[in-house]
Amino acid sequence: MAVHPCSAHTTGVSYSDIRVEGETAQLRLRINLRDLDFVDQLDLDQDRLISREEVSRALPRHLPRLTDNYRIRSDEEEGRAELVYWRQGPGPGELEYLLNYRFGDAIERLNFTVTLPSLTDSGHWNLARVRHPGGQADLNFNLENPTASLEVGRGWRLQAGRMARGLALGARQAATSPVPIGFLLGLLLTVTGPGRAVRVAGAFLAAQGLMALLSPLGPIRLPDAFLASATALSLAYIAAENLLVKETANRWAIGGCFGLLFGADLSSGLLARASLASAPGYLGWILGLSCALAMAATLIFLLNRTCRRLSWHPWCARLVSVLLLGAGLAGFFRRVL
Repeated sequence: MAVHPCSAHTTGVSYSDIRVEGETAQLRLRINLRDLDFVDQLDLDQDRLISREEVSRALPRHLPRLTDNYRIRSDEEEGRAELVYWRQGPGPGELEYLLNYRFGDAIERLNFTVTLPSLTDSGHWNLARVRHPGGQADLNFNLENPTASLEVGRGWRLQAGRMARGLALGARQAATSPVPIGFLLGLLLTVTGPGRAVRVAGAFLAAQGLMALLSPLGPIRLPDAFLASATALSLAYIAAENLLVKETANRWAIGGCFGLLFGADLSSGLLARASLASAPGYLGWILGLSCALAMAATLIFLLNRTCRRLSWHPWCARLVSVLLLGAGLAGFFRRVL
């Protein structure tokens, strides 16, 4: 059946429905075939009638041009366009296609660049409706106004999602950071009694969390190389104290002081991530990091308390301290040399 290249709606107008959810912006575009500058190339048999079969055969090679002229980006990155489907209709002579724009982090702000007049005519309008967790907005694009920006970061679900992602990132960072876990091992190795262990580990975690919370507000940031060297040296220090001093009365003060150092080190550079650029995301990261380190401290104390009943525990404690001392010194010299 032949389809005449006629419009189902006003000539020179296309319609967009955009839905924003999490890390994806989904675009559904409806445009009339006769408005496109390559419409004559769809008439493969040159009979001035464009059939559905001709559109199916000729249109796919032109779809990338539509994508190139409908760009969506966040403040941090360009959306990666993925074609879900395209089809003819629902009206005669009309084309509809669905695209997903993927982003690395949850979307807070979208920037549109719509240059469809370069594919159609100078008087072409694109009427867009954007639906997002905070509500909806109507945008109009034409030759004189091809760009627009829209805040879509409202709504409790988006903020909860950012906090959840921050929580997971903090827990993952703690689990893959051997230096703070090694420091907790050295810090609790000679501590006896659950009350004293809670006081020591609590001082470290509170100081670490406080420094991580205040780091974004500080006017001066310490160099990453210095922080990495200092944390490695702290591992050597706590191990040397275990070997030479064996005094646990002031361990809570030591834990608090070095907790400040580790808080500054762990938070260094993380604010550049889009997922942590908001308060919920960053607070979630601090909570995830602190909870994971608290779990590590609990496991270390329980294991150490169980092993204290064994006769070889003092030798094992010395061996662990020697290994921590060597690892700390090796890490320090590797960074300064």
